[in-house]
Amino acid sequence: MSKRQLFAALALVLFLSIFPWQRAKADAGPPPPSMTFYFQTDGGTPNITDIALRVCETPTCEQFTLFPPPEEEHEPWEKIWLTCKDGHCLAAGMPSRKYYQLVVQLNGQRLLSNVFTQKSYSAKYHVMVQGGALQVEEIPLSDYTFFEFVDPWLFFLFWLALAWTLGVEALVWVAADARGWRKIKANHVLIVNLISLPVIWLVMPLLVFDVRLAFAAGEAFAFLFEGGAYFILNRAARISVKEAFAFSAIANLTSLLTALGAVGALALLFTHPAAFLVLLLLLLAACGTWVFISARRQYKRHR
Repeated sequence: MSKRQLFAALALVLFLSIFPWQRAKADAGPPPPSMTFYFQTDGGTPNITDIALRVCETPTCEQFTLFPPPEEEHEPWEKIWLTCKDGHCLAAGMPSRKYYQLVVQLNGQRLLSNVFTQKSYSAKYHVMVQGGALQVEEIPLSDYTFFEFVDPWLFFLFWLALAWTLGVEALVWVAADARGWRKIKANHVLIVNLISLPVIWLVMPLLVFDVRLAFAAGEAFAFLFEGGAYFILNRAARISVKEAFAFSAIANLTSLLTALGAVGALALLFTHPAAFLVLLLLLLAACGTWVFISARRQYKRHR
């Protein structure tokens, strides 16, 4: 892969990553749907002191569950999924249902919105304060402003996921190379992931709205596409179909499990810091042992 080709691929990924309706996380499939609320009031930035989302099965919202759950029923780190700043709020990771309703403590008043739905995977809404109530309307994609169109938070998450996936799958390649299996070139791992990850993040949510189906579809696509690509790109090295798909399965499974492990470790850090420290030390010890054993084998092999 030439420098010009690499630059072109990165430029394409950079351009695609600004689109807001397309989402995911590492090789763990697309992330949950999200909602961004832009509050519009007559006087300055609204002072939002509390917010919750009612998740309903019926359009009357007579029976509902609150998102996020009451503070005593959820872990502190989960608060990140419904946050407000400078007059807009982001909800992500909420349960998928047909109907929603906002409950907001705004400028000293407790206000209730109309019942609304979610049409886009990463939906954006105008919230208008009308008397003692809120009117929530989803913004059509054609009406997005530039700042609504480019979502900095998702932009950051996409590049974090890309870096994570490339790093983990590069380590898988290094481990295979250290064991003498050299049928896949390193730059092919880069090329394949620069194609597959944007599809999982940027295309899959457009095709599959349900987060569980999107997760399964994303993982299936990664396994099949990358396995086929490794076979086609490395036929000169006499790689078999079985070997290509085995490497794809191992690389994707490693990326998935490490991503889920990182999320779990983050939750542990916020809830049980001491346990997190112990786990981190054990992980570092295991990695150090593996590096030592691998280096020792390489040393003996080259003596």
